[in-house]
Amino acid sequence: MRFEPTSLFTARWVTTDSATQLRRFAQENEAAMAVDHTGAPVFLARNAWHLERTQKDWPEIRFLRPWSSARRESRARRRLRPAAGAWLGSTIRLVR
Repeated sequence: MRFEPTSLFTARWVTTDSATQLRRFAQENEAAMAVDHTGAPVFLARNAWHLERTQKDWPEIRFLRPWSSARRESRARRRLRPAAGAWLGSTIRLVR
């Protein structure tokens, strides 16, 4: 495994109620998409403007912060939320 530096601003896990809409979003934002170690789609924003513009352009897509998904998962399992920064161990694979 080799790690390389990146100039990304942030990562947001993306979800929506429509699988078709999520596929369309991923196709139209292919250069900014990745998947995490569980196969969940992740949007990689270059800067704050990129994230905000994409959120405005795709109102039906939910952009989740890493702690949001960890918190929801922990509630479902009835355990405590992971410590701050626990998500940093997640692996993200670029989709190209």
